[in-house]
Amino acid sequence: MSEITLKPIEFQFPPFKMEAWEEWKHELFSRLVYAHKLKIPRLPELLPCEGTAVVVGSAPSIDNYVEEIKKLSSGELDILVSINGSHDWLVKNVRPPNVHLIYESDIEDIEVSLGGPPHKDTAYYICSQCHPKVHEQLHGYKRVLWHVFREHQEYQNAIARLFKGEFMVAGGWGTMFRCINISIVLGYRKFELFGVDSSFEGEDDHIPGYKTANIEQRYNIWGVDENTKEARKFRSNGSLAFQAYEFLRFCEINQQALSIRVYGDSLLRYVHKSKYPEQYEITKPKGE
Repeated sequence: MSEITLKPIEFQFPPFKMEAWEEWKHELFSRLVYAHKLKIPRLPELLPCEGTAVVVGSAPSIDNYVEEIKKLSSGELDILVSINGSHDWLVKNVRPPNVHLIYESDIEDIEVSLGGPPHKDTAYYICSQCHPKVHEQLHGYKRVLWHVFREHQEYQNAIARLFKGEFMVAGGWGTMFRCINISIVLGYRKFELFGVDSSFEGEDDHIPGYKTANIEQRYNIWGVDENTKEARKFRSNGSLAFQAYEFLRFCEINQQALSIRVYGDSLLRYVHKSKYPEQYEITKPKGE
């Protein structure tokens, strides 16, 4: 396993080249036309609420937080949001998630996204760029249509023409960020994050059954506490390390308006807590 001391920004993926866009846009536009004809609800923009959005990823550490996830998502206004394969884990170990977001354009088998079969109690927020097979497999389940933001003007023109008055959702690289931003649109400002470690212990970088687990080269990544300057080593891979970097960029813009707490002895929690220690202060209930 390699050990590196590069800055996280050097894990960035190549930009979406114009040649690739020209090849992809024809398929994308046909999918937008297909989605336009679907008679399913669209993503609403709601006022802020007092509930908590518990967002659960697929890191192996989630096995340690079953009771915490249950408790934090048990309120009347709380929602449980699954990222990729954590959907099936939540169904089996906690409860069906309220929301599962499907964003990737290359998924044709819905169980690749869910880690198992869909559930009648979950609302599936499907991006308009998704393959029609995703909609077909989720026919009869709760579905909500939404649109991802892309910089290409042709794409924006197509969204404006086909989905008049509907907005696009930005959010950086990766499904985790889309899940957070969709939750913000739904009115949530308080977030408890599980299973988004950006690092892992042992041999598996995701929970058992995750269909794209253990395919990337592993590295030792150094996280640095901004206050103490203490460095700590974590086991990770390029995608997970880049997720931590993008998360800090996301927080630089959004943290003041949000309450965010990360669970797990992980790279993501380590760097986030070092920069935003106030998010981890224990507040006593009123009256104590």
